Amino acid sequence: VPAPSGYAFDHSEWVHGKKDFAVATLTDMDGVHRKIALVNTRDSSVVELASGAELWHPDLWVDGLNFSDFELDLDSAGVYLLPNGTDPQNQMRVKMELFWCNKDSIEVLALGSSRILHGFIPDAKSINMGHSSNDMSLIYYIAENYAWNHLPRLKTLVISVDIDNWQTIEVYRDQMLAAAPGYLYDANHGFWKEGLPKDFVSLVQSSYPASQGYQNLRETKGFAELPGSGWGDPIIESDYQWAEKNPEKVEIQLKALRNFLALAESKEIRVIGVLFPQNPRYKETDSWGRYGPSRSAAKNIIDSLRACEKQFLNFSLMDENKMGYHDYADSTAANTDHLASAGARQFMSRLDSLTQLLYQK
Repeated sequence: VPAPSGYAFDHSEWVHGKKDFAVATLTDMDGVHRKIALVNTRDSSVVELASGAELWHPDLWVDGLNFSDFELDLDSAGVYLLPNGTDPQNQMRVKMELFWCNKDSIEVLALGSSRILHGFIPDAKSINMGHSSNDMSLIYYIAENYAWNHLPRLKTLVISVDIDNWQTIEVYRDQMLAAAPGYLYDANHGFWKEGLPKDFVSLVQSSYPASQGYQNLRETKGFAELPGSGWGDPIIESDYQWAEKNPEKVEIQLKALRNFLALAESKEIRVIGVLFPQNPRYKETDSWGRYGPSRSAAKNIIDSLRACEKQFLNFSLMDENKMGYHDYADSTAANTDHLASAGARQFMSRLDSLTQLLYQK
């Protein structure tokens, strides 16, 4: 079906409840999404429905959803964001929709911090659920309650192992889960282990949306591209000696990781833990990374992670940090502790090689 003169189709979706019809945005020659149109694929006719400055991702139901048939609380079911949500909450709103819409095809799931968000580029069988302000306990929560219950084809989890953030235990998890009613609603219904209710995914899609700046995460399956700005100065933003002062935090994190790996092993799920590269000039300091720990403490933690590799055959540690002695050039960095798109491509090339090797075993 040709687009009207001077326009191109974008964000096309089939109309729910009406065969042979689609809804799409019309973009002008400047790439601005000016209009929403209804497309009849039988006779190639196009009817303009709305116009404006930036109209994105239309969705249309004919006769609507029959809400009287719902056994769900429509104020809570699938609601993963409320107005005035933070950046991480907006990111997860899109990621949860990606999760539910792609659950039957996902073989590789990436979970973790903003280093995953900006470092893992999904393919047709994977999605990126990384987001800023993440901790290990939230990784485990999403994996154990969502991924293992609803991803029948799941083979591999790729997780960021941000040992500089190991001083934070459960704080970010608790903040995220309390930010919108959908998470608690899922928990109160056993995370739908017995199967999703009818039209649940439609409720997720029609729930309060993420801000416009996060909508492109749908098209990239959760990957957020960053431009290359170089590593810059090796910023240290906290007391890098936190591990010496609070060694119990390291032990708590290692115990939780071992428990998680044992559970993943019982489900025959492979886990690849990534130590992402940071500014190579951290090796000129006493800190391993942006938030610590000390370099001596980091060596001990990494030794413990290597021991986990031997204990759990389903676990592989991918150390791209190498205590600062890595080969990620200045052009691959967005800032002192995040990869730019060039760095993400370099990382993905190595991750792909590792996964191919592991699948051969």
